[in-house]
Amino acid sequence: MKRLSICSTIILILTVGAYVSREGATIKIYVTGRDARSLISDFNSQMDGPRLELVKSESDADVSVEFKDNIGDPSADAVSHAYRGHIAIANSAPTSALTPILAHELLHCAGESHDEDPASVMYPKTRSQVKLRESQIRDLRRLSGITWPERLVPQCRNLF
Repeated sequence: MKRLSICSTIILILTVGAYVSREGATIKIYVTGRDARSLISDFNSQMDGPRLELVKSESDADVSVEFKDNIGDPSADAVSHAYRGHIAIANSAPTSALTPILAHELLHCAGESHDEDPASVMYPKTRSQVKLRESQIRDLRRLSGITWPERLVPQCRNLF
């Protein structure tokens, strides 16, 4: 039992270390339910941080995005699941707000929680232009090439 505890601790330290030291320039994104080329283009033109690259296979993606009618929360425009690297965006979400919605949900996948500042992209129900803080850009860069065990780090950060 003691060996298992030591091994688990070592794996945890290595996983957190790998996540924290990650600094990618491109987040690979797989999208279903809608043609997302214009959204990706808008996102990349507004971002100071990593670029989004549309990929053709979910297995090649760092994050998957699904546009659908029912996302499980009728009061939300989108929901994210950091541990899966998955975002669901409601088809009813306003087209003009999709870029900040995507930025908001990507930041949840990177471990960011909601912010009380109405000007922040992490404010609940944000519809503002995407203006990211340095810490948010750093967190987004950590999504590039993220592995399944590393997804547990942002998921845990979202809990606190």
